[in-house]
Amino acid sequence: MIKTAAGDIFSPKTISEDLKSIYSMGYFDERDPAVKRIIAHLIKIAHTQNCRVSICGEGPSNLPDFTEFLVSCGIDSISVNADSVVATRQLVKSVEQKIILKRLAELSERYEGRFPQKRESTLTWTPE
Repeated sequence: MIKTAAGDIFSPKTISEDLKSIYSMGYFDERDPAVKRIIAHLIKIAHTQNCRVSICGEGPSNLPDFTEFLVSCGIDSISVNADSVVATRQLVKSVEQKIILKRLAELSERYEGRFPQKRESTLTWTPE
């Protein structure tokens, strides 16, 4: 169960069914910045509630940039089409290596007394 700041409680099944219905209407583009912000927010909130986050569908299979986005947001698992498993595994490995190298560079700068400037994330969302 996921509890929002407003006190609403949602089950993962409810969220999954809502996303399926939105997607089936044809109004859904996973690369839209607003959609990416809400996905990033859902991943963050689910992790604060100790919930694993998984995604399946055509997006991760067909859009490498979307897969890279999901990995950088900390998604726990991605389900892809059988014909794209190898390429997706290689991409995930590459993105995870980039994340590790970036964090090591930041730690190195802190250790040397140079503090890296924090960049504002464009993937944050604040409910009103």
